[in-house]
Amino acid sequence: MNVLYFYFINAQFYFLNLDFNSFFIFRAFCFIFISSIFLDLNFLIFSFSLNLIFISFTFLTSEVILLLLLTLFSLCIFIIGCLFLIINLLLFDSFIIFSIDEVKKQGEFFNKYDSELATINYEKLSDEEKNSYDIIKWEVSVGKNLLNQNANLMPIQQFWGTHLTMGQFAGGESAQPFKDEKDYKNFLKRMDLYAVWIDSAMVYMKKGINKGIVLPKALSIKILPQFEGMITKKVDDNLFYTTIKSMPASFSETQKETLKKEYTTTITEKLIPRFQKMADFLKSEYIPASRTTSGIGSLSNGNDLYKAYVKQWTTTEMSPEQIHELGLSEVARLKSEMEKVKAQVGFKGTIKEFFDYVRQKPELLSFKSPEEVIANFERIHKIIMPNVNKL
Repeated sequence: MNVLYFYFINAQFYFLNLDFNSFFIFRAFCFIFISSIFLDLNFLIFSFSLNLIFISFTFLTSEVILLLLLTLFSLCIFIIGCLFLIINLLLFDSFIIFSIDEVKKQGEFFNKYDSELATINYEKLSDEEKNSYDIIKWEVSVGKNLLNQNANLMPIQQFWGTHLTMGQFAGGESAQPFKDEKDYKNFLKRMDLYAVWIDSAMVYMKKGINKGIVLPKALSIKILPQFEGMITKKVDDNLFYTTIKSMPASFSETQKETLKKEYTTTITEKLIPRFQKMADFLKSEYIPASRTTSGIGSLSNGNDLYKAYVKQWTTTEMSPEQIHELGLSEVARLKSEMEKVKAQVGFKGTIKEFFDYVRQKPELLSFKSPEEVIANFERIHKIIMPNVNKL
Protein backbone atom coordinates (compact mmCIF):
# COMPACT_ATOMS: atom_id res chain seq x y z
CA MET A 1 0.00 0.00 0.00
CA ASN A 2 2.98 2.32 0.45
CA VAL A 3 3.14 2.73 -3.32
CA LEU A 4 0.24 5.15 -3.00
CA TYR A 5 2.56 7.55 -1.19
CA PHE A 6 4.85 7.63 -4.21
CA TYR A 7 2.71 9.68 -6.55
CA PHE A 8 4.46 12.24 -8.75
CA ILE A 9 2.58 15.13 -7.18
CA ASN A 10 5.54 17.40 -7.78
CA ALA A 11 6.11 16.56 -11.46
CA GLN A 12 3.97 19.43 -12.78
CA PHE A 13 4.76 22.85 -14.22
CA TYR A 14 3.61 26.46 -13.81
CA PHE A 15 1.86 26.25 -17.15
CA LEU A 16 -1.07 24.51 -15.49
CA ASN A 17 -1.77 27.63 -13.47
CA LEU A 18 -0.97 30.04 -16.30
CA ASP A 19 2.28 30.99 -14.59
CA PHE A 20 5.17 31.20 -17.08
CA ASN A 21 8.06 31.66 -14.67
CA SER A 22 9.37 28.22 -15.54
CA PHE A 23 12.86 28.33 -17.00
CA PHE A 24 11.98 25.74 -19.60
CA ILE A 25 8.90 27.52 -20.84
CA PHE A 26 10.79 30.81 -20.92
CA ARG A 27 13.62 29.18 -22.85
CA ALA A 28 11.20 27.58 -25.27
CA PHE A 29 9.55 30.92 -26.01
CA CYS A 30 12.96 32.53 -26.55
CA PHE A 31 13.96 29.78 -28.97
CA ILE A 32 10.66 30.02 -30.80
CA PHE A 33 11.00 33.78 -31.06
CA ILE A 34 14.57 33.57 -32.38
CA SER A 35 13.60 30.80 -34.78
CA SER A 36 10.72 32.90 -36.08
CA ILE A 37 13.08 35.78 -36.81
CA PHE A 38 15.37 33.46 -38.74
CA LEU A 39 12.44 32.12 -40.69
CA ASP A 40 11.12 35.57 -41.54
CA LEU A 41 14.48 36.95 -42.65
CA ASN A 42 15.41 33.92 -44.69
CA PHE A 43 12.00 33.71 -46.27
CA LEU A 44 12.41 37.33 -47.44
CA ILE A 45 15.90 36.62 -48.79
CA PHE A 46 14.64 33.48 -50.48
CA SER A 47 11.67 35.26 -52.10
CA PHE A 48 13.73 38.26 -53.16
CA SER A 49 16.47 36.10 -54.62
CA LEU A 50 14.01 33.87 -56.45
CA ASN A 51 12.31 36.87 -58.01
CA LEU A 52 15.62 38.29 -59.12
CA ILE A 53 16.50 34.98 -60.75
CA PHE A 54 13.37 35.02 -62.84
CA ILE A 55 13.84 38.68 -63.71
CA SER A 56 17.49 38.40 -64.68
CA PHE A 57 17.51 34.88 -66.08
CA THR A 58 18.04 36.15 -69.60
CA PHE A 59 20.77 38.55 -68.59
CA LEU A 60 24.21 37.99 -67.04
CA THR A 61 24.96 34.35 -66.39
CA SER A 62 27.37 35.10 -63.50
CA GLU A 63 24.70 37.10 -61.72
CA VAL A 64 22.18 34.31 -62.21
CA ILE A 65 24.62 31.80 -60.72
CA LEU A 66 25.34 34.12 -57.79
CA LEU A 67 21.66 34.60 -57.11
CA LEU A 68 21.08 30.87 -57.41
CA LEU A 69 23.79 30.17 -54.82
CA LEU A 70 22.31 32.82 -52.55
CA THR A 71 18.90 31.23 -52.94
CA LEU A 72 20.22 27.75 -52.16
CA PHE A 73 22.07 29.06 -49.12
CA SER A 74 18.94 30.86 -47.96
CA LEU A 75 16.88 27.74 -48.53
CA CYS A 76 19.28 25.69 -46.36
CA ILE A 77 19.06 28.25 -43.55
CA PHE A 78 15.31 28.24 -43.97
CA ILE A 79 15.17 24.43 -43.55
CA ILE A 80 17.48 24.55 -40.52
CA GLY A 81 15.31 27.24 -38.99
CA CYS A 82 12.20 25.14 -39.56
CA LEU A 83 13.82 22.11 -37.92
CA PHE A 84 15.01 24.25 -35.00
CA LEU A 85 11.52 25.63 -34.53
CA ILE A 86 9.90 22.18 -34.72
CA ILE A 87 12.34 20.72 -32.20
CA ASN A 88 11.70 23.52 -29.72
CA LEU A 89 7.96 23.28 -30.22
CA LEU A 90 8.15 19.57 -29.51
CA LEU A 91 10.21 20.19 -26.39
CA PHE A 92 7.79 22.84 -25.25
CA ASP A 93 4.81 20.60 -25.94
CA SER A 94 6.44 17.70 -24.10
CA PHE A 95 6.72 19.77 -20.92
CA ILE A 96 3.09 20.82 -21.20
CA ILE A 97 1.88 17.32 -22.00
CA PHE A 98 3.94 15.87 -19.16
CA SER A 99 2.50 18.46 -16.77
CA ILE A 100 -1.12 18.01 -17.79
CA ASP A 101 -0.82 14.23 -17.86
CA GLU A 102 0.67 14.08 -14.39
CA VAL A 103 -2.02 16.30 -12.92
CA LYS A 104 -4.71 14.19 -14.52
CA LYS A 105 -3.02 10.99 -13.42
CA GLN A 106 -3.21 12.09 -9.80
CA GLY A 107 -6.98 12.37 -9.83
CA GLU A 108 -7.48 9.44 -12.20
CA PHE A 109 -5.31 7.19 -10.05
CA PHE A 110 -7.41 7.78 -6.94
CA ASN A 111 -10.73 7.84 -8.81
CA LYS A 112 -9.91 4.52 -10.45
CA TYR A 113 -9.46 2.72 -7.15
CA ASP A 114 -12.35 4.58 -5.58
CA SER A 115 -14.63 3.32 -8.36
CA GLU A 116 -13.31 -0.23 -8.19
CA LEU A 117 -13.81 -0.37 -4.43
CA ALA A 118 -17.43 0.67 -4.91
CA THR A 119 -18.05 -2.50 -6.96
CA ILE A 120 -16.81 -4.83 -4.21
CA ASN A 121 -19.17 -6.48 -1.73
CA TYR A 122 -17.34 -5.77 1.51
CA GLU A 123 -19.33 -8.32 3.53
CA LYS A 124 -18.18 -11.21 1.32
CA LEU A 125 -14.50 -10.46 1.86
CA SER A 126 -12.28 -12.44 4.20
CA ASP A 127 -10.79 -10.71 7.25
CA GLU A 128 -7.48 -10.27 5.45
CA GLU A 129 -9.20 -8.89 2.35
CA LYS A 130 -11.20 -6.48 4.50
CA ASN A 131 -7.93 -5.16 5.92
CA SER A 132 -6.62 -4.54 2.40
CA TYR A 133 -9.91 -2.94 1.39
CA ASP A 134 -9.88 -0.58 4.37
CA ILE A 135 -6.25 0.40 3.80
CA ILE A 136 -6.77 1.19 0.11
CA LYS A 137 -9.95 3.14 0.84
CA TRP A 138 -8.12 5.12 3.49
CA GLU A 139 -5.14 5.86 1.23
CA VAL A 140 -7.45 7.03 -1.57
CA SER A 141 -9.26 9.36 0.80
CA VAL A 142 -6.02 10.80 2.16
CA GLY A 143 -4.54 11.14 -1.34
CA LYS A 144 -7.51 13.09 -2.63
CA ASN A 145 -7.39 15.32 0.41
CA LEU A 146 -3.70 16.11 -0.07
CA LEU A 147 -4.26 16.95 -3.74
CA ASN A 148 -6.42 19.86 -2.59
CA GLN A 149 -3.53 21.34 -0.60
CA ASN A 150 -0.45 23.29 -1.72
CA ALA A 151 1.93 20.71 -0.31
CA ASN A 152 3.46 20.32 -3.79
CA LEU A 153 4.95 23.80 -3.40
CA MET A 154 7.30 22.22 -0.83
CA PRO A 155 8.25 19.02 -2.70
CA ILE A 156 11.40 18.30 -0.72
CA GLN A 157 12.20 18.16 2.97
CA GLN A 158 15.16 17.04 5.04
CA PHE A 159 13.52 13.80 6.21
CA TRP A 160 11.52 12.67 3.20
CA GLY A 161 10.94 13.32 -0.48
CA THR A 162 11.49 11.85 -3.92
CA HIS A 163 15.17 12.85 -3.78
CA LEU A 164 15.72 10.66 -0.71
CA THR A 165 13.55 7.81 -1.98
CA MET A 166 15.48 7.71 -5.26
CA GLY A 167 18.73 7.62 -3.32
CA GLN A 168 17.48 4.62 -1.36
CA PHE A 169 16.45 2.89 -4.59
CA ALA A 170 19.83 3.63 -6.19
CA GLY A 171 21.69 1.87 -3.38
CA GLY A 172 20.27 -1.44 -4.54
CA GLU A 173 19.14 -2.53 -1.08
CA SER A 174 15.65 -1.05 -1.06
CA ALA A 175 12.39 -1.75 -2.88
CA GLN A 176 13.90 -1.25 -6.35
CA PRO A 177 14.95 -4.69 -7.68
CA PHE A 178 18.20 -5.21 -9.61
CA LYS A 179 17.95 -8.89 -10.46
CA ASP A 180 17.98 -8.86 -14.26
CA GLU A 181 18.59 -6.59 -17.23
CA LYS A 182 14.96 -5.45 -17.27
CA ASP A 183 15.29 -4.20 -13.68
CA TYR A 184 18.35 -2.18 -14.65
CA LYS A 185 16.59 -0.75 -17.69
CA ASN A 186 13.55 0.13 -15.60
CA PHE A 187 15.66 2.07 -13.12
CA LEU A 188 17.39 3.81 -16.01
CA LYS A 189 13.97 5.10 -17.10
CA ARG A 190 13.22 6.06 -13.52
CA MET A 191 16.45 8.10 -13.41
CA ASP A 192 15.39 9.90 -16.59
CA LEU A 193 12.07 10.82 -14.98
CA TYR A 194 13.86 11.79 -11.77
CA ALA A 195 15.94 14.32 -13.71
CA VAL A 196 12.70 15.86 -14.99
CA TRP A 197 11.24 15.75 -11.49
CA ILE A 198 14.13 17.81 -10.11
CA ASP A 199 13.43 20.50 -12.70
CA SER A 200 9.74 20.52 -11.89
CA ALA A 201 10.49 20.58 -8.15
CA MET A 202 12.48 23.79 -8.62
CA VAL A 203 9.63 25.28 -10.62
CA TYR A 204 7.19 24.60 -7.80
CA MET A 205 9.63 25.77 -5.16
CA LYS A 206 9.90 29.08 -7.02
CA LYS A 207 6.15 29.30 -7.07
CA GLY A 208 6.19 28.57 -3.34
CA ILE A 209 8.61 31.46 -2.85
CA ASN A 210 6.22 33.80 -4.66
CA LYS A 211 3.30 32.63 -2.49
CA GLY A 212 5.23 32.52 0.76
CA ILE A 213 4.81 28.75 1.05
CA VAL A 214 8.37 27.69 1.84
CA LEU A 215 10.26 25.58 4.35
CA PRO A 216 11.80 27.03 7.52
CA LYS A 217 15.36 28.15 6.89
CA ALA A 218 16.66 25.70 9.52
CA LEU A 219 15.36 22.84 7.36
CA SER A 220 16.30 24.29 3.97
CA ILE A 221 19.93 24.48 5.06
CA LYS A 222 19.89 20.75 5.85
CA ILE A 223 18.65 19.86 2.36
CA LEU A 224 21.61 21.48 0.60
CA PRO A 225 24.19 18.79 1.57
CA GLN A 226 21.80 16.09 0.38
CA PHE A 227 22.17 17.37 -3.18
CA GLU A 228 25.79 18.49 -2.93
CA GLY A 229 26.72 14.98 -1.82
CA MET A 230 25.38 13.64 -5.11
CA ILE A 231 27.77 15.77 -7.18
CA THR A 232 30.79 13.57 -7.84
CA LYS A 233 33.79 14.05 -10.11
CA LYS A 234 33.97 10.35 -10.90
CA VAL A 235 30.88 8.47 -11.95
CA ASP A 236 32.16 5.40 -10.07
CA ASP A 237 31.78 7.35 -6.82
CA ASN A 238 28.18 8.31 -7.50
CA LEU A 239 25.41 6.65 -5.49
CA PHE A 240 23.41 6.01 -8.68
CA TYR A 241 26.29 3.97 -10.08
CA THR A 242 26.33 1.60 -7.08
CA THR A 243 24.42 -1.26 -8.68
CA ILE A 244 26.59 -1.14 -11.81
CA LYS A 245 29.51 -2.20 -9.62
CA SER A 246 27.58 -5.22 -8.40
CA MET A 247 25.79 -6.54 -11.48
CA PRO A 248 24.69 -10.19 -11.40
CA ALA A 249 27.29 -12.70 -12.57
CA SER A 250 24.76 -14.04 -15.08
CA PHE A 251 25.07 -10.84 -17.16
CA SER A 252 27.14 -11.15 -20.31
CA GLU A 253 30.05 -8.80 -20.92
CA THR A 254 28.01 -7.08 -23.64
CA GLN A 255 25.15 -6.48 -21.25
CA LYS A 256 27.50 -5.13 -18.59
CA GLU A 257 29.25 -2.76 -20.99
CA THR A 258 25.96 -1.49 -22.40
CA LEU A 259 24.53 -0.81 -18.94
CA LYS A 260 27.77 0.87 -17.83
CA LYS A 261 27.62 3.26 -20.77
CA GLU A 262 23.92 3.99 -20.35
CA TYR A 263 24.16 4.60 -16.61
CA THR A 264 27.29 6.72 -17.05
CA THR A 265 25.58 8.89 -19.66
CA THR A 266 22.43 9.39 -17.59
CA ILE A 267 24.34 10.15 -14.40
CA THR A 268 26.90 12.53 -15.92
CA GLU A 269 24.67 14.28 -18.46
CA LYS A 270 21.32 14.36 -16.64
CA LEU A 271 21.51 13.72 -12.91
CA ILE A 272 24.72 15.44 -11.82
CA PRO A 273 23.89 18.66 -13.75
CA ARG A 274 20.45 18.66 -12.08
CA PHE A 275 21.98 18.08 -8.64
CA GLN A 276 24.30 21.02 -9.25
CA LYS A 277 21.44 23.14 -10.49
CA MET A 278 19.34 22.34 -7.42
CA ALA A 279 22.26 23.04 -5.07
CA ASP A 280 22.84 26.42 -6.75
CA PHE A 281 19.13 27.21 -6.57
CA LEU A 282 18.97 26.35 -2.88
CA LYS A 283 21.97 28.53 -2.08
CA SER A 284 21.09 31.54 -4.21
CA GLU A 285 17.29 31.62 -4.05
CA TYR A 286 15.50 29.16 -1.79
CA ILE A 287 17.46 29.36 1.46
CA PRO A 288 17.49 33.20 1.44
CA ALA A 289 13.72 33.15 0.85
CA SER A 290 13.00 30.49 3.49
CA ARG A 291 10.90 31.54 6.46
CA THR A 292 12.09 32.20 9.98
CA THR A 293 8.97 30.61 11.51
CA SER A 294 8.87 26.91 12.35
CA GLY A 295 5.37 25.46 12.33
CA ILE A 296 3.10 24.70 9.38
CA GLY A 297 0.50 26.90 11.05
CA SER A 298 2.41 29.99 9.99
CA LEU A 299 1.69 29.25 6.32
CA SER A 300 -1.37 30.75 4.62
CA ASN A 301 -2.86 27.29 4.11
CA GLY A 302 -1.19 25.89 7.22
CA ASN A 303 -4.27 24.90 9.20
CA ASP A 304 -5.82 22.89 6.38
CA LEU A 305 -2.50 21.31 5.46
CA TYR A 306 -1.86 20.37 9.08
CA LYS A 307 -5.28 18.70 9.32
CA ALA A 308 -4.53 16.74 6.14
CA TYR A 309 -1.21 15.54 7.55
CA VAL A 310 -2.80 14.69 10.91
CA LYS A 311 -5.32 12.48 9.15
CA GLN A 312 -2.59 10.87 7.05
CA TRP A 313 -0.16 10.07 9.85
CA THR A 314 -2.54 9.26 12.71
CA THR A 315 -4.98 7.28 10.51
CA THR A 316 -7.90 8.69 12.47
CA GLU A 317 -10.76 11.09 11.80
CA MET A 318 -9.90 13.06 14.92
CA SER A 319 -9.17 16.76 14.65
CA PRO A 320 -5.82 18.17 15.84
CA GLU A 321 -7.62 19.69 18.82
CA GLN A 322 -9.15 16.36 19.79
CA ILE A 323 -5.78 14.61 19.53
CA HIS A 324 -4.18 17.31 21.67
CA GLU A 325 -6.86 16.90 24.34
CA LEU A 326 -6.40 13.13 24.22
CA GLY A 327 -2.68 13.61 24.76
CA LEU A 328 -3.23 15.85 27.77
CA SER A 329 -5.69 13.41 29.33
CA GLU A 330 -3.30 10.49 28.78
CA VAL A 331 -0.41 12.39 30.38
CA ALA A 332 -2.60 13.14 33.38
CA ARG A 333 -3.71 9.50 33.63
CA LEU A 334 -0.18 8.12 33.40
CA LYS A 335 1.13 10.62 35.91
CA SER A 336 -1.61 9.55 38.33
CA GLU A 337 -0.63 5.89 37.90
CA MET A 338 3.03 6.70 38.51
CA GLU A 339 2.11 8.58 41.69
CA LYS A 340 0.35 5.43 42.89
CA VAL A 341 3.46 3.33 42.23
CA LYS A 342 5.60 5.90 44.05
CA ALA A 343 3.31 5.69 47.06
CA GLN A 344 3.28 1.86 46.96
CA VAL A 345 7.08 1.61 47.25
CA GLY A 346 7.09 4.23 49.99
CA PHE A 347 9.25 6.75 48.15
CA LYS A 348 9.24 10.23 49.67
CA GLY A 349 9.87 12.99 47.17
CA THR A 350 8.71 14.42 43.84
CA ILE A 351 7.89 12.35 40.80
CA LYS A 352 11.07 13.61 39.09
CA GLU A 353 13.16 12.48 42.06
CA PHE A 354 11.40 9.11 41.87
CA PHE A 355 12.39 8.76 38.21
CA ASP A 356 16.04 9.44 39.08
CA TYR A 357 15.85 6.91 41.94
CA VAL A 358 14.48 4.18 39.68
CA ARG A 359 16.94 4.98 36.92
CA GLN A 360 19.96 4.69 39.24
CA LYS A 361 18.85 1.74 41.38
CA PRO A 362 21.51 -1.00 40.83
CA GLU A 363 19.17 -3.98 41.00
CA LEU A 364 17.00 -2.48 38.25
CA LEU A 365 19.90 -2.09 35.85
CA SER A 366 19.77 -5.05 33.48
CA PHE A 367 23.06 -4.30 31.74
CA LYS A 368 26.40 -3.15 33.02
CA SER A 369 28.11 -2.45 29.68
CA PRO A 370 27.26 -1.51 26.08
CA GLU A 371 28.45 -4.94 24.95
CA GLU A 372 25.81 -6.61 27.08
CA VAL A 373 23.11 -4.48 25.42
CA ILE A 374 24.31 -5.49 21.95
CA ALA A 375 24.51 -9.14 22.95
CA ASN A 376 20.91 -9.04 24.16
CA PHE A 377 19.76 -7.51 20.86
CA GLU A 378 21.56 -10.26 18.98
CA ARG A 379 19.84 -12.87 21.17
CA ILE A 380 16.45 -11.36 20.32
CA HIS A 381 17.40 -11.15 16.64
CA LYS A 382 18.12 -14.89 16.53
CA ILE A 383 14.67 -15.58 17.92
CA ILE A 384 12.90 -13.27 15.48
CA MET A 385 14.59 -14.06 12.18
CA PRO A 386 13.53 -17.72 11.81
CA ASN A 387 9.92 -16.60 12.16
CA VAL A 388 10.02 -13.60 9.82
CA ASN A 389 9.32 -15.64 6.68
CA LYS A 390 6.33 -17.22 8.38
CA LEU A 391 4.52 -13.87 8.49
